[in-house]
Amino acid sequence: MSKPLTRFFAGLIAVVALAGCGVASASPPGGGAAAISPRVTDPVVTAQALLEEFFAALVARDQVAMNRILSPAFQIERSDGSHATKAEYVANMPGVSAGPIDVIEAYYDRGALSVKYLANVTTTIDGVPFTSTQPRLAAWHFARARWQMLTLANFNRAT
Repeated sequence: MSKPLTRFFAGLIAVVALAGCGVASASPPGGGAAAISPRVTDPVVTAQALLEEFFAALVARDQVAMNRILSPAFQIERSDGSHATKAEYVANMPGVSAGPIDVIEAYYDRGALSVKYLANVTTTIDGVPFTSTQPRLAAWHFARARWQMLTLANFNRAT
């Protein structure tokens, strides 16, 4: 083998070896495999399924399911200005019944899903049932091999 060809193959082997080092160093702490973001071909369909799962757990007041659905970094901001973290929300889930959920827009990028939707919800406030279809925003990220809700924001309709 000629010297230039030998140098070429030696250089190629060095590049491949260095590239392998980069992959190994990209592993998360603890040595586990990184969660691979799912392939989302239709963000609206994905958002609809995630919202239905969330509202099913909420209506049932299923704390186990809600703990799985919500990210440890979850926050909610309500239309009345009140706020809750995951622990506060799961401990004090509101009693609601939910009607149709209408996803208006959903956007996906590299493991993050941002959703604008309307949900017809009935809840009891000060002993009086109150039904509204208010605009809402939610965001999910793909972590721990599943989708988890990061944020939820409720808004009053303009009057």
